Amino acid sequence: MRFALTNGYVMEYFYEDIASRMNFKRKILLNLLQYCQTHPIKTEIIEYEECIARFRVNLLADILRSYGTELLVMNKRESDYRQYFIDDMIDSIIHFSSHLYGKRKGIDKAKK
Repeated sequence: MRFALTNGYVMEYFYEDIASRMNFKRKILLNLLQYCQTHPIKTEIIEYEECIARFRVNLLADILRSYGTELLVMNKRESDYRQYFIDDMIDSIIHFSSHLYGKRKGIDKAKK
């Protein structure tokens, strides 16, 4: 919030989402996109690109731009494409292994 206020932005809403960034079917993200579609929001500010999505941040930025909303990243990582690829692969492995272990834990719990 401090970033927005010190840079002259007026905050209308503050969204906080704790869900997996791998999933685009997140209630808060979908509410944000719907709100930007129906209301004239000039700028959407996020702290890091990973705050809105692990992958396809550019796609979300394009969708927001089609609504007339700019996606502003406060702390943009300066990295080459190789590092982005490595980070994406690590995130994918973490996501899918967590999903697998979560399912296994649920099965074990059901057996007990």
